[in-house]
Amino acid sequence: MRRSHLSIRLLVSKFRNGLCRASSLEARHGEEEEISGSCKPILLAVLFLVVPANYAARSNSAPLSQQVRQQSDRADAGKAQPAKSIVYKNKKYRFRFSLPRSWKGYALIVEQWHGSSDQKGPEILIRHLLWTAANPHQDIQVMVFTLAQWELIDQGEPVVSAAPVGPGELGRNAKYVLAVPPRYSAAGLLGCDDVIEIMQQNSLHPF
Repeated sequence: MRRSHLSIRLLVSKFRNGLCRASSLEARHGEEEEISGSCKPILLAVLFLVVPANYAARSNSAPLSQQVRQQSDRADAGKAQPAKSIVYKNKKYRFRFSLPRSWKGYALIVEQWHGSSDQKGPEILIRHLLWTAANPHQDIQVMVFTLAQWELIDQGEPVVSAAPVGPGELGRNAKYVLAVPPRYSAAGLLGCDDVIEIMQQNSLHPF
């Protein structure tokens, strides 16, 4: 900006000196009054063209800090936002389950688990949309136990599978204990690792 001011001053000074030298030469030939009078309008015309252009350039340029802030805002706006999860809500057994966006369009299947001593209860399967009979995808399985049934589970009865361990608790509310079957991922189906990761993220929320 300072260099611009110096350039304008130098231009005006050179122009003025040139005109004054021209005026002195013409004055020697008897035309001093006419030339010196014409010098002022030309000088004013130069100032009228140069000064507003310089002022407009300064006014249109934003401060450096503002330019940096605007560039930063545009960069933040361009960043991809993290994908939000979708939520399955079961009002009957009072729990929510958070699923990745890739599970949009899932199917819901309700079966029953069976154990020894004639114990049984609901088992909810959340099935990926890519599941087919020819190429099954790993289901998300939620077994539902009453509080009384879960007390028996803690005592080793009823036995709900041939696995040497019992189901794993995911959460509970005032009426039910929600659990994952023992060794649910043992078959190594398609998407098994994804389901294990979902389970490890505490995706089930009883209410």
